[in-house]
Amino acid sequence: MTDIDETIFNISPYEAHQLLQGKDYDDASWKEWTSKGIADTMPGALHFLQFASASGIEIFYVTNRDQSEREGTLKNLKKFNFPNADNAHLLLKENTSSKEERKKTIALTHTIVLLMGDNMNDFSYLFEKKNPDERQKVADNFAAEFGNRFIVLPNPVYGDWEFSIYHYNFALTPAQKDSVLRGSLESY
Repeated sequence: MTDIDETIFNISPYEAHQLLQGKDYDDASWKEWTSKGIADTMPGALHFLQFASASGIEIFYVTNRDQSEREGTLKNLKKFNFPNADNAHLLLKENTSSKEERKKTIALTHTIVLLMGDNMNDFSYLFEKKNPDERQKVADNFAAEFGNRFIVLPNPVYGDWEFSIYHYNFALTPAQKDSVLRGSLESY
């Protein structure tokens, strides 16, 4: 089971596009980007998933992209010949960004041997909506899974690590978020 954005697809061109225009993420520009199906792959991701598939592993893509992004996402997966790039193996967000229900659906018929992602929430619901200290405690409890069952591809650009620092208060302005983030930095 793998996440898509910043796990198998490099979305930095979208981030660069927004930055160069002085804009933050927004839903409309994001969907315009994903509809193009032009994201490149993250180094090693395609070869790893092709190897897993050749070894008899079925690949499921579990993403928080909306249902409206299905066509562009499948187009992008097929562009690079990702294994199992079809509707049955692409599980997009429906009602919640939590991946737990989608994971349970897969587990009804398959044994999940490996989870890949750029966000701790890609591995367990226990990381969701927690402050940084709580997330660290959960990570400590899962220590043996990292590198074995959990493959983390760190995303330094965005993610729940950032949201947890400003306590999931999405109403903050970009300047306020920046202030909170700067206030959490530790220097030498």
